[in-house]
Parts: sequence; C-alpha cells; structure tokens
Amino acid sequence: MPTHPHIQRYLDKVKARSSRHRYHVVRPSLDQYRRVPFATWAKRVNDESDVLLDFSSRQPIRIRLHTRGLDISSGHVHLGWHFLDKNSQRVACDSGYEALFVAYLKLKAIPFEYHRWKFSRGPTLLKSKRSPRILTSGAGFRSRMTQSIQEYGFGYTPDFYLPATNEFTELKGWPAERIQDEAVRYLKRNGYHIRVLEWKHIRQLLQLPFRSYNTCLYRAKKDSKHPSYAFANTRWVKERLCEIPARRLGFAQRNPT
Repeated sequence: MPTHPHIQRYLDKVKARSSRHRYHVVRPSLDQYRRVPFATWAKRVNDESDVLLDFSSRQPIRIRLHTRGLDISSGHVHLGWHFLDKNSQRVACDSGYEALFVAYLKLKAIPFEYHRWKFSRGPTLLKSKRSPRILTSGAGFRSRMTQSIQEYGFGYTPDFYLPATNEFTELKGWPAERIQDEAVRYLKRNGYHIRVLEWKHIRQLLQLPFRSYNTCLYRAKKDSKHPSYAFANTRWVKERLCEIPARRLGFAQRNPT
C-alpha cells in the first residue's frame, strides 16, 4: 500500500529528529484495523525504540512502551500500595483499588500488564492559533473537548492492559484530571477499548458482601495487617473479604429504601 503524502512527511520529520526509533504505521481502513495491529504488535515489542503510529487523524496517536520509575516523593508510594508479580516481586501501584483489582485478576487467572503502554498525541494547531477554552458539560462539549486535544495534545498511560480481550482498564477513586478524561474519550472514539472502573465495579467483580471500601481497611486492621500487605495477598482477599459473611465484619447491612 503506498504511503500517503502527509504520513510520509511525518515519518521524514520524526526520523530526522531521532534515528534510534523504529516506526510502525497503521493506516485507516474500513475494518476494525486498530484493535488487531496493536494486539499483534504488542506481543513482539520489547524495545522502547519501537513506536506504533495510528494515523486515524492527520496527527497520529503514538503508542510505545512506558518506563515507570519509582518516585519516592509520591504520596501513593509512601502508603506502600503494591502487588506481587508472577515472580513474587513487589510492584508499586497507585492505590488500594488497583491492588484489589490485581487480586481479582489473579483469582480469575486473567493475564495483565500494568502501566506498560503509553499513548500520546501532539497538538495539530500552531501556538499562535490556540485559544484556551473552559470545558463544561452540556451541548457542544464534545467539539470543545476535541478542540482542546487539537490545541494541546495529550499523554496518557492506562493502568492495566488485558491481552486476552485486548482492552485497557483505568481505576478511579477520585476525580481524574481533565486532560486524562479527554484522552480516554478520544481513544474510545478511535476504536480503543478502555473501561473506567470505580469502587462499585470492583465490589461487583469481587462479589464483596459489603458496600464500603473502608470496610476492607477495617478487616485488614482487625487481622493486624497493614492494608497494603493484606490487599497484595490474594489468598487473604479471597478468604477474608470475598468469602466472609457480612455479619462477621461487625457491620449491619442496611435494607435499601
């Protein structure tokens, strides 16, 4: 397939800036082209120099491996949230929600990758043509959101990638940054499967007999365990959270009104 002129110009430009990257191009077509090339490309990529360019628009979406360093200044790291990988090595994560979601994936034997892929897209408008906009809900929100992406671009790293279903999962326990929400919506419109999970979804997946996340923390403290170590223990999550009756936790379940 011949390369479109604007794609070739982009490749010439980026290769002139950095010769160490290897670029793989995905072009628009009538089928669901974005899902299959990424899934097959992701299986054989082990080098940070490999970059997948998705030309769903004139400014491509760049996908590459994400190197996640341990930031000791991060408040989440101080809390000690982590999970154990297949080699029983500790992997720092950002929240207890993520640790519990990993426990669910392990209980169901679902393979996953954590903070492995980074999406980015540069701005398409010149600086002189950019005009700051206040994003509000309601009519016209989508057009304003797209305009903001075009003006400033984005960089986004999903929390989890599930190779078996070729979908990404984002855990949310607090309001996300505006640009992150924009990036998720933009990628969804361009064919990428991204699920955003909150506590109610985690509770449903683990089939927990209580409603509150604080109850999980209480159960860990009652067992004289720090929550970060308790949540990283899949056996403890199964036996002390998923299978324990709600009445044994000391919390009375309220009837819905």
